[in-house]
Amino acid sequence: MDIRFERNIGALSLQEQRRLFEKSVCIIGCGGIGSRTAELLLRAGIGSFTLIDNGRFNPSDYNRHPLYRPALDGRFKVTALRRALLGIEPTCRIETVRKPCEISPLPPCDLYIDATDSKAAHRHLAQAAPMPLLHAQAFGYIAKIVVSTPASKLLSDLYPDLRPVLYPAGRLGAMDAFCAAMLCIKATQILSSESGKPVEAGISEYRLI
Repeated sequence: MDIRFERNIGALSLQEQRRLFEKSVCIIGCGGIGSRTAELLLRAGIGSFTLIDNGRFNPSDYNRHPLYRPALDGRFKVTALRRALLGIEPTCRIETVRKPCEISPLPPCDLYIDATDSKAAHRHLAQAAPMPLLHAQAFGYIAKIVVSTPASKLLSDLYPDLRPVLYPAGRLGAMDAFCAAMLCIKATQILSSESGKPVEAGISEYRLI
């Protein structure tokens, strides 16, 4: 076992850890939640990523994007995230797609993570993802982690109204970190399990204060 992953053992069996090395994850949205989730999954052992986002850095990313630096204003987030991940693990396979998050069809992967901030994208991805889709919603000190499957309509139920929110609820960057941690745990649980084991759809809510 690679010494870098020895401390995963116990939470994961050796067989489960080896499964993660072979898995691919598509992360749609490379903001505060998506970028943190990608790094956590990389350090858990995921061997391949597809990163989708056409957003650029701007000063509003200061409070919650871990990669934000003033020098990156105007640069693509997906490019910066790829560079950061390869700086951690140069052998990781990473594809980037600089397109809107409502992309279709989605590239083939073992798991999809919706880390976007668009209601329309949430509903589109829930229908477009051919495999299980994870999603995080955070506002204030409340977080929801969604496991959606092609047969479920959880995201459509969670976002029935597509009208934009004029004054969206704010959140601290720590909430993005919490969501990323929970997404990583859910993802590793799904991806490390035996092939063919059904994924159960559901919503978990966390009220932190």
